[in-house]
Amino acid sequence: MASGRKVVMAGYHQMFPHICPDLPKEQSQALAKACRAPLVYTNVLIRNWTSFAKLGLRYAYCPGSYCHNASLDYPVSLGNYRCPTAPEEPMILHMTRPPTGSRSSQAPGKNKTDPGYGLERVSATSPLPVPMQRRTP
Repeated sequence: MASGRKVVMAGYHQMFPHICPDLPKEQSQALAKACRAPLVYTNVLIRNWTSFAKLGLRYAYCPGSYCHNASLDYPVSLGNYRCPTAPEEPMILHMTRPPTGSRSSQAPGKNKTDPGYGLERVSATSPLPVPMQRRTP
């Protein structure tokens, strides 16, 4: 057992009442009400990413779809490994989805009617993200 005047504890919140039995009852009850949800990570090797380059995309947010986002792999080169730089090269596509049974995966507080919502531009010559320009009427 450890003790101290002040403690900062980080971890799975539902374990706190078991680890800290002296936790105030109100705080223990509040911790018990919170829930966690799984997140499914899917990585797919695609033959090339020319379709992404043609559209100028690196990331797409897809509310209501099976996977709520899809993004090209991070452009990281380490040692002898060099990340793909040409759209004709194979690339890893990262996708995530919360398997909650709900098809709605929209993030609150974002305007989904804006042109280009959820899109991040990429130049055709480099996989590095380039901010998308807002269209003005």
